[in-house]
Amino acid sequence: MKSKRWETAILLMVGLTISYMMRVNVSMAVTVLADDLGWSDTEKGVLLSSFFWGYAIGQVPWSIMTLSFSPSFLYGVGVIIPSVLTILFPMVCSYSFHGAVYMQLFNGLASGALFPSLFRFFPAWIPFNERPFIVSLITSGIYIVSLCACIIYCFVISLHLM
Repeated sequence: MKSKRWETAILLMVGLTISYMMRVNVSMAVTVLADDLGWSDTEKGVLLSSFFWGYAIGQVPWSIMTLSFSPSFLYGVGVIIPSVLTILFPMVCSYSFHGAVYMQLFNGLASGALFPSLFRFFPAWIPFNERPFIVSLITSGIYIVSLCACIIYCFVISLHLM
């Protein structure tokens, strides 16, 4: 019989992996988009850092909201809203640099819900003796994405240099 705890852990890992995958993909896409749209290095830096402005600011309100709302609802918000914003990102970039900065800012704000809601799952759903392994499994999505992104980025750069 499958344990709901393990199903939940796998789904949380997939959500975290998707979130980090979008974050890495946008960072890689901005380097190509910036060249096509004629943005300076300063503009690229502002655009890439705008995500983290929102992410840093969003941690506190999301942490407070985890006390009042279901962690599964907030985790869903932290995955779905950034997904929609990431899909719309290239279109917004083609119209307005400032719009792209604001979109990344809001993407960061929404992504800030992931870890506060994630850490509300652990004490409620995972027994203490299983916590180290399950938490490691869930957060391994971050490292899987980082490894894959490095490999893909090196491949894309090598094709671009040819």
